[in-house]
Amino acid sequence: MTAGIRGARRADAPERPPALRAAWERIVAAPGAAPVLAIAGTLVLTTVVLLAAGVSPAEAYPAIVRGAVGEGNLEYTVANLVPTLGMALAFAIPFRAGEFNLGGDGQLALGGIAAAWLALAVPLPGGLAVAAPLAAAALAGALLAGVAAPLRTRLGIPAIVSTLLLSTPAVAFASYLVRFPLGEQGTGIAQTPPLPEAAHLPALGGSGHVTLAVPLVLALTAAWAYADARTVLGYEVRATGANREFARYGGGAGDPPAPATPPPRGGGAGAGGGAGGRRPPPRPPRRPRPPPAPP
Repeated sequence: MTAGIRGARRADAPERPPALRAAWERIVAAPGAAPVLAIAGTLVLTTVVLLAAGVSPAEAYPAIVRGAVGEGNLEYTVANLVPTLGMALAFAIPFRAGEFNLGGDGQLALGGIAAAWLALAVPLPGGLAVAAPLAAAALAGALLAGVAAPLRTRLGIPAIVSTLLLSTPAVAFASYLVRFPLGEQGTGIAQTPPLPEAAHLPALGGSGHVTLAVPLVLALTAAWAYADARTVLGYEVRATGANREFARYGGGAGDPPAPATPPPRGGGAGAGGGAGGRRPPPRPPRRPRPPPAPP
């Protein structure tokens, strides 16, 4: 039986034709092939969904592009890169180690609400007003993700199940907080009061939406890409995800390294929520409530 870092092939698995298999392996192994294939697969799947819904892709794709980068929307798209990329990292890093984190939305929501609560409740000076809410956001996301660890080690519940099931109540709890205890009174909108000016991340280029969080999350992504490809830690993460027995045989513990464990990955998603939520968003004008009708 042939075995390797990817494990043994099932005896009853159908054989691919040698020429087709060799061609596919050459395509996948080509530099830069993985992102190109991922984007191409996304476009194909999106096109299928559009056609199934009776929407013309020739009309839908230009509308998507206009909504993302046209009509003054580019800075909104760039600003939304922060939570999106934060959640992508929270999923991608443990996935490299063979773990799954499907609770990124709950970790993001709790991180955002924790950052807002600290910024509103505790006036802080200078740079501390920016750093402390960001740390609170990361801690909130890490605590939520950390619940999956004992569920897996003590009860044998897979992280893919526990993180997914924990996410829905976390989002509901954050929604409750932003609507009632932390909600802005007199607006009828689910939003907190404006955060103190000192708690806002510094804006870039005079923009009201693109902040210092954008280069920070890009730098974090580049740092992890380097670590994944060029360091011992990255090798351990990849080897563990490919085959834990092989990783153990090679001198590793066989368990996911620290960056791929639940608390750090949840902290990344929480920090993305804290950073993405601390830019001055467009707020509707306040409308005073009409006086109550006389009895």
